[in-house]
Amino acid sequence: MASSPEATAPPGLKSIVSGTIVYALSAVLSAAVGLLVVPVYTSAFVPSEYGVLSQFSVTTALATILVSFGLDNSAAVWFFQSPSDDERRKTFSSWLAFTLGIGGALGLLSLLASPLLARFVLHDVELAHLWRVYALTLVLAGIPRIGNLWFRNANRPVVSALLSLSITALTGACGALLVTTTSLGVKAVLLGQVAGFAAGAVATLFMMRGVLGLRWVERGRLVEMLRFSYPLVGVSVLTWLMSSAVLYWVNQFCSQADAGLYSVGASLAGVISLATFAFAQAWSPFALSIGSTPQGPRIIGLATETYFAAMAVAAFLLAGLALPLLELLPREAYAQSHWVTSILGVNALVAGLPQIYAVTFSLKKSSMPLARATAFGALTTVVVTAALIGPFGKEGAAVGVVTGTITYSVVGFAASQRLMPIQVNLTRVGLVCLGLLSWGSAFVVLESRGALAPVRRGVLLVTFIMAVALIYRTPVRSLLSAARKKSIA
Repeated sequence: MASSPEATAPPGLKSIVSGTIVYALSAVLSAAVGLLVVPVYTSAFVPSEYGVLSQFSVTTALATILVSFGLDNSAAVWFFQSPSDDERRKTFSSWLAFTLGIGGALGLLSLLASPLLARFVLHDVELAHLWRVYALTLVLAGIPRIGNLWFRNANRPVVSALLSLSITALTGACGALLVTTTSLGVKAVLLGQVAGFAAGAVATLFMMRGVLGLRWVERGRLVEMLRFSYPLVGVSVLTWLMSSAVLYWVNQFCSQADAGLYSVGASLAGVISLATFAFAQAWSPFALSIGSTPQGPRIIGLATETYFAAMAVAAFLLAGLALPLLELLPREAYAQSHWVTSILGVNALVAGLPQIYAVTFSLKKSSMPLARATAFGALTTVVVTAALIGPFGKEGAAVGVVTGTITYSVVGFAASQRLMPIQVNLTRVGLVCLGLLSWGSAFVVLESRGALAPVRRGVLLVTFIMAVALIYRTPVRSLLSAARKKSIA
C-alpha cells in the first residue's frame, strides 16, 4: 500500500524506547556489514588503493550536503507544523524535485569533468572512468533520504530502518561480490554503491507514491523551506570541512597510502557513531514534541548528559581495542591506523553532542548560531591540522579534527543555552572528561611503551566503565522517570 500523509501523535516513552531499539538494531547490522567488508577490501586493496576509494567517500559526504541542502531539517519541521495531507505532499514532493535537480547537475559535472577530477583528486588521469561510474551515485543517493525521514517522522521506525539497512546490505554485498569475483578493483565497489542506491531510490518512490508527485511540487513551499535551511548548508559544509575533508589533506600532504590508513581508522571510529545515529533517529521527533513543555529543558539536558557519558565509554572501549582489532586484518600495514582510530573515536563522541542539544535551534527556528559555531570549529580544524600534519602526519590530522570538533560543540552549546537553556550538570560532565583524560593518558603511556598486556588493558577498560556508571547512575534514572511521566500524561 502506498504511503500517504497521516496524523502523527507525539511519541511517548514507549515510542522513543522502541524506536531507539529498532534503530539500534539497524545500526548494529549496518556496522556488521561495514565490518565484514573491511577485511575484504583491505585484503584486495593495498593502502594506496584504499586511499583512492576513500576519496570517493569524502566526495559523497560533500555531495550529500549539496543535494539535500538542509531540506531534511526543513521537512522535519514542516512535517509537524503543517500536518495536513496536502501540506505534507507539497513539502516532500518539493524536496524530491530539488534533490533530483541538484543530483542530476552534480552527476553531469562528474561525467563531463572526469579527467580533471581524476588528475587533481586521484593524481592519476587513467582513473577517470571511476568518476563516470560515480556520476550515477550522485543522481540516486539523495532519494532514499526522503523516504527515511518520512517514515521516521511518521513514527514507523521499522520501515525507516529497513530502508536504510537494505541499502547498506545491498551496497556491501554487491561491492564485496564484485571485488572478489572480478578484476574491476575500486570500480567494483562503486558499482556496488550504484546498485544499493538504485534499489533504495526505487523502493522509496514506490512506497511513497501516494506522497511524492510532480503535481504536488510547489515553488513557494520550496523557497520557504530553503530560506530556513540555507544557513544549515553552511553548517554542514563546515562540518564536512572539520571531519571528512581532512582526508584530502592527508592525501595531498602525506600520501595516498596514508589516506587509506586514515580512512580505515575513520571507518572503525565511525562504528560507534552508529549508536548516536540510532538514538538521534528516535530522539529528534520526541524532543520536538516535548521541547515546548515545562519539562522539556530538563529532559533534553538529561539526554545530552546521558549521551555524553555513554559515548565516552564507547570511545574509550574503541581506543582500548583498536590495535587488537586492526591486527586481525589480512594486511599488517593497516595496524598503523590504531592511533588514528583512537583519536577519531573521541571525535565521534564530541561530534554527536550537537545532534542531541541542537534540537533547541529547531524549536526556535534559529540556525544561524549553530552556523557560527561550526565556522569557529572549521577554522580551528584548519589551523591545527595545518600545524600538525607536517610533523605528525595522519595522526596530526586526526588531532586537528578532534580539536575543531570540540570547539564547535562547546561554542554551539553556549549558543543553544542563550537561545533556549537546558538543564545540564556541568560538574558531572567535567568528571567524565577528567576520567577520560586520566585513563586515556595511562592507556597512551602504557601502549607507547609496549607495556599494555591484555590484563592491564582489561583493567583500564573495566575501571573506567565503573567510574562513569557511578557518576551517572542517578541522572539515568531521572531521565527514564521524567520520560515515563510524560508518556503517561
